[in-house]
Amino acid sequence: MKLVLAAVLATASAPALADTELSAQLAAGAATDTSAPTGEATASGVLSAGLVGRPAQLARHCLVIPGDDGSMLGLWSSDDPNDRDALRADVSALRIQTAATDSLVLTAGASARGCGWELGVHVSDQPVGSLRDTYWRSGRGIVATDVHFEMPAELFVGSVHSRFSMGSVGFDYTSRSHLGVDVGDDVDGWVRFLRWATEHAIVDVFDIRFTEFDGPEHELAGDPWSFTQLQAIDVAADIVAVDWRDASGYQLTLRGGIENLSPTAVYTQEGGAAVPPAQPNPSVIAPRYWAELAQHRGERTLAFGAGSWARLDPTGGAADVGELAIARADWKHGRYELHADLQGGRLRRALVSSLAQPGLAPAGTAMVMGRGTVEADVRLPHGLVVAGSSWLERSDRDDPRWIVPADGELATHAGADLDMRWKLH
Repeated sequence: MKLVLAAVLATASAPALADTELSAQLAAGAATDTSAPTGEATASGVLSAGLVGRPAQLARHCLVIPGDDGSMLGLWSSDDPNDRDALRADVSALRIQTAATDSLVLTAGASARGCGWELGVHVSDQPVGSLRDTYWRSGRGIVATDVHFEMPAELFVGSVHSRFSMGSVGFDYTSRSHLGVDVGDDVDGWVRFLRWATEHAIVDVFDIRFTEFDGPEHELAGDPWSFTQLQAIDVAADIVAVDWRDASGYQLTLRGGIENLSPTAVYTQEGGAAVPPAQPNPSVIAPRYWAELAQHRGERTLAFGAGSWARLDPTGGAADVGELAIARADWKHGRYELHADLQGGRLRRALVSSLAQPGLAPAGTAMVMGRGTVEADVRLPHGLVVAGSSWLERSDRDDPRWIVPADGELATHAGADLDMRWKLH
C-alpha cells in the first residue's frame, strides 16, 4: 500500500507538460447524387482543439510501480507506452441544400483522458452510419447523445518490451430522440480479459462486446418499474485477436471468435424484474473472423482485408450473416493526395423476427452489397485545397446525407462532389 501511495503522490507532483493541438477546415462546393439529379450546394466546417500531454515513459505512468530490474507493476493504469493524457473537443457541420430541401448534419463532442481512464460526451444530429455497423438504422431526423467511459487494465505486469494485462473495460450509453420524442437507447459494453503486448505485437484473449438496442419504454399500469419495449441484441466474442507490425511498415491483423445476433423482440419488466418470454427469443449464431494486411510506407498506405459480416437490417426485424472484403489506399506526394476505399460482400438472411414488418425479404435471401469511394486533393497556397470525390453504393441502408430517403429496398446510389477547402493546422 505504501508503494501504491508513493506512486500516486509522485504522479500528482509531476509537472503538467502538454502540447496544444488546433485544426480547422471550411469548405464550400457543389455535389450531386442519384436522389437529387438537379444538384446540391454544400458547405461544411470542422473545428477541433486539444491539450495533449507529452509522451512519458511507461514506468512513469499513473499508478505504475517500477522495479530495479526494469520490470513494473501497474494497477488500473494504461499499459500502452504511447498513451497520452488529453483534453479534446471538436465540432463539425455539413449543410446540403437544393432548390427544394435543406439538410444539416451536425456533430459535437468533448473528452478527457488521464492515466488510461477516459470519459467523453458526443452529440450527433442526424448521425451517419456505415456498412460496418451492426444495426443499419437510419439516422435521418435523429439526435443521438452518447456518453463514453473507458477503464484501463486492472492489473499489468512485465516491462516496456513485454507485458501482460487483464481486465480492461469500456461502456457507451446512447440516447436517441426524434423531434424531442424519445425513440430508444443503446447500451454497448466491452471487456478484454487478457492482453499480451510486445514492441511489435498485441495478442488479446477473450475480447467480448455486448450491445443492446432498445426502443422506447411503454409503462404498464403507471408503474415506472414495469414496462415493455422492443429490443435487439448483439453479442460478439473474439476468442483471440492478433495485431502484428514490423519496422518496415507491414501490419497484420487477425481475429477469430463467435457472434450471436437477436433481431427485434419484446422485452417486458415488472416491478424491476425481467419477465421471461413464453418462448426464448430466436437468435442466430455465426463464426466471427477477420484477416487484414496493410503496408504503411512513408506517405502511402495500402491495405486488404476479408472476413465475416453480420448485421441487423434497417428495420431490426432480420439478422443477416455473410462475408465482406475491403481494400483501401492512401497516397500523398507533394501537393497531391489520393484516397480510395472499397467494401463489398454477400449477406444471407439467416433469421426473420416474428415482429418483422410485412414484405420483409424471407430467410434464405441472398444480397450483394458494397460501397466504393475515391477522393483526389490538390493543395494550393495559403492553406487552400481543391478536392473532388465520387462514390457508388449498393445497399438497403439510408444515409441522412442523401436528399431523398432510401425506402428500405436494395438499391444503387451514386454521387460526386467538388469543393474548395481552407485548412488551418
